[in-house]
Amino acid sequence: MERDLSQLLTAAAEADERALAGMSVDAPLERAHRGVRRRRAVRHARTTVLSVAGIAALGAGALLVGPTLARDVDPASTPTDGATTSSSDPTPTADEVAAGVGLPSVLPLPADVWDRAAAGWTLGIYRPVRPTDDGSVDVVRNTLVLASPTGERYRVLELPRDREVELVRWVAGQTRALVTVAEVDESGTHDPVRGWLDLRSGELRLDPGAVGTPDGECPAQISYELTDADGDEVWRVRYCQTGGGGASELVVQQPDGTLVRRVALNDASWEAPVDPSGRYVVTQPDEPAARDHEAVLVDLATETRTTLSFGVGPERTCGFVAWRSEAALVVACRVAGEPAWWESGVLLADDELWDVPVDGATPQLVRTLTADGPALALRPAVGTGAGLVLGTDVSGSASPEVEPPTCTAGLVEIGDDGSVTRSGRQDLAWVHPVAVTDDGLRYVAQADCAGASGLVVQTGTGTPDVDLLPNPPVSELQGGLTTWATADGPSARYWWW
Repeated sequence: MERDLSQLLTAAAEADERALAGMSVDAPLERAHRGVRRRRAVRHARTTVLSVAGIAALGAGALLVGPTLARDVDPASTPTDGATTSSSDPTPTADEVAAGVGLPSVLPLPADVWDRAAAGWTLGIYRPVRPTDDGSVDVVRNTLVLASPTGERYRVLELPRDREVELVRWVAGQTRALVTVAEVDESGTHDPVRGWLDLRSGELRLDPGAVGTPDGECPAQISYELTDADGDEVWRVRYCQTGGGGASELVVQQPDGTLVRRVALNDASWEAPVDPSGRYVVTQPDEPAARDHEAVLVDLATETRTTLSFGVGPERTCGFVAWRSEAALVVACRVAGEPAWWESGVLLADDELWDVPVDGATPQLVRTLTADGPALALRPAVGTGAGLVLGTDVSGSASPEVEPPTCTAGLVEIGDDGSVTRSGRQDLAWVHPVAVTDDGLRYVAQADCAGASGLVVQTGTGTPDVDLLPNPPVSELQGGLTTWATADGPSARYWWW
């Protein structure tokens, strides 16, 4: 399964890459180009791992390909010299693109839409592919879509198929969005570069700012974290790395790219998650022996580092699960010698969830799990301030090799008092909580056993879920939604398992 998926993803990238032949790129993209060959296998492998669950759940209709440089052009005119196609020439025609092949139902864009698009409206990019007879794929389209909070969707513009664009932040009232852009060519997908996407014209302006390459030579691998309470962007950056490991730093910069500060992190295995306010980051201690029982809290404003004890003895090993709020993090602990929590991927019977305050107060046991409770997936988990939202684990039951699928996945909330409450549909093939807003809206990626999938919003008030950005119906095409950003709200790539 993974081997086939890897081949398909590689073919998808290579088909996209060949469309770049003869095109020039801006200087930031040229610098990103220099280190791509060393990282190609890692980037493709990461995409494979993150996409396997979606493929298993949805079969041929679920390939999730990474996002893509915007300019207002007819995608049918994108250069395709040298591209390998099938005997039936599946390269999309202008008519197919115009007809909306590979999109969910969308409406024409109203002339006044940007005057109406306020907080809660969401941008998404759809990038489906079509397999060819020789095992490669053609990228059918790369379309920017706008969705209202009630689920009306509008087709905004077509983006070229030879760039990957990730939507990372959109401020309500603005007609540009903060993005990252990665060049795709015959050598693979290059490191992304920070930039801005004009939502009216599709023009992209590369603007690396402080997260760019300081010496002009060593490539930077960047990942957007959040915008903090001061309005500054927080990015995770690795320089001169040949893969995803190694030490990183957090770069805080103003929206105009001006550096605020850099905070060095160690090379411990955690992703060093940033708290919801952007003030703290938690990472593992430098000493390996301490990593099962302690964390290091780094204040991004002062770079002060404080050791937080999880409050358990040597008979248990622990790992970070999520920030419950900016005041506390949640860790999972289990008996030493059992499968490590990061290996099992699920919470097991007798596992404990502990609330660890950042002010150094005594950690509190939230709940000890029991065998008769719901099987909970460890990642992703989203803090709500008063608790934690997780998805139930279906242990691969949505895989085509398992007949029939269980279709029992759903959301579960664990309160800070240890209470367990099921939320929303509980008949899904898979479900992944993405974000919970201050007003209680839950952004969830999910798929049911009929093949319907996409991004939905749960209100928590008993009203029906809003199908915000659904994937198109299963067809001869594969894939769909790749990235999204809500005005003054969360953003993500569609690959969070």
